[in-house]
Amino acid sequence: MTTLVIVAVCFLVLGIALWAAAISALGNKRWVAGALRGVLGLLFFALAALAGAITIGIQGYRALTYEEVAATVKTSPVAPQRFRATITLPNQRLAMYELAGDAFYVDAHILKWHPWLNLLGLHTSYELDRVAGRYNAVTDERFVAGNRPAEFEVRVSTTGLLMRQVLRSSTP
Repeated sequence: MTTLVIVAVCFLVLGIALWAAAISALGNKRWVAGALRGVLGLLFFALAALAGAITIGIQGYRALTYEEVAATVKTSPVAPQRFRATITLPNQRLAMYELAGDAFYVDAHILKWHPWLNLLGLHTSYELDRVAGRYNAVTDERFVAGNRPAEFEVRVSTTGLLMRQVLRSSTP
């Protein structure tokens, strides 16, 4: 349970307690005390509703922007237009390929859900299918240069595959 949910529940309990106190005060013909407690109870109900709405919004945002690392790819040049790609999968399985070309790309079978199903907890399913080298004559956003050592994460999101360079700091 997140802190915001706990805050919402506390506001709700305070609102209920203040409303009960307001009804009791009104029953004893203490009009000002009853009205004040009733207004404070409504305020706490509103704050509980606001905290609940923010919680739902945050969960929706997380569901719609969810990314999962499908693989980490390290490239190192071997010769002109030839490079080695070392792929590490999330289960620590390792694969090494020597590829020809100026860049590499990763292809996958992807099953994407409608956004409202992402909100319910269903996330994009994938199966990595192919890794290949390409020459600069063919350009595509999934291509990553292989002419220098580099490390990339292949991520699966609600929109498909993403390639992000891993930036490691030199200081521990």
